[in-house]
Amino acid sequence: MLLESYFGPPVYTRHLGTVSAQVYQSEDTYRVFIVGETVASFLGISTSLEDCKEEIRCLESLVESDVFQREVAKHR
Repeated sequence: MLLESYFGPPVYTRHLGTVSAQVYQSEDTYRVFIVGETVASFLGISTSLEDCKEEIRCLESLVESDVFQREVAKHR
């Protein structure tokens, strides 16, 4: 993927339904992206991998919520 050409391989990946959250390290910072089949979206930057993982856990809770699942079902 294009992100790997800039940052190298992700240091952490978590699958969230049809997309994945990926964390890339660049010097002393970590960058979090949501990555789909054809698009990636930058979510933020942190100096702590654990902070990135916590942010991803929050996203995972959202993806697994009933409200989110109902909204996704409306658009299928």
